[in-house]
Amino acid sequence: KMHFHDDKSDQALLASLRQRKAVYAGAGARPGCPKKLLELINKCTEYEARKRPSMEKVSSDLRGILESIQSRDGFGLPAAWLERGCGLDSPMGLVECGEGSRDHKMIKARMEEELGVGKVLKVEMNANVALFRRYELERRKGLSENGGDAKEVWLWHATRREGAEEKILEEGFDLNRCGLDFEYYGAGVYLACDCKLSHSYAAQSAVRSMLLVRVACGRMYEREPVELSPEYQAFVQGLGAQRLSSEHKSKLRRDKIRELLRKPSNRSCPDGYHSQVGVDMSGSRKSKTEVVVNRSFQAYPA
Repeated sequence: KMHFHDDKSDQALLASLRQRKAVYAGAGARPGCPKKLLELINKCTEYEARKRPSMEKVSSDLRGILESIQSRDGFGLPAAWLERGCGLDSPMGLVECGEGSRDHKMIKARMEEELGVGKVLKVEMNANVALFRRYELERRKGLSENGGDAKEVWLWHATRREGAEEKILEEGFDLNRCGLDFEYYGAGVYLACDCKLSHSYAAQSAVRSMLLVRVACGRMYEREPVELSPEYQAFVQGLGAQRLSSEHKSKLRRDKIRELLRKPSNRSCPDGYHSQVGVDMSGSRKSKTEVVVNRSFQAYPA
């Protein structure tokens, strides 16, 4: 079906072809219709075969039309994608960044500065148009709700769960997979400012991989650890007065943390905020090293 133009019956289409008329007339175009797309269709349905454009020409023109639509809608693909020939109609996949490329050099320099050891074996770019489009919607939300500043930053993420990284690259982060054991600042997607922290969460093997993530932080809320919440502190204080084994008390503390993490307030940002930065007042962790987002497409695994 042609959704840019009023529907025409098969008989009407055949009649236009026999009479050597344009299949789709401008008068029937729907609002927002890209005129060049109808013109291209008309060229492809010319009565005389010699007047029809080649497949290479059609492909080139169609790419240009799609890019003009993207530009009109304010949705632009990353420049690094376009430099490598990736467009709106490109298949999803990883694109390798050669050692001499700007992106490879930039990531290598950042890892050497933050990690200090190791060797960068490969850098790949995740060209996933559908996923990036969802991220763009979240970025625009941050722009509109935070005075025109989405506060985009590049942060690190790593996981040692088998198959999880591939799933993230294909479908994005899934908040439904957030556990109830290690969420220090509440349930969400955890991202690190320093790759050294993410490196410690990567699969423990000779060759490790990490994701560099593009994040629209928007307005950020300073979140203290769940363990410092008044409710948890009161629970621990009450637990101390009970005659229980240390093992039993440890289990009850873990159960209480899980209970708190199930609360909506520990699974989302406060109203008016888009992300959270961990602020550890206890000194057991370095403060402001982790950012937590609670909306799946707010972070794009780049």
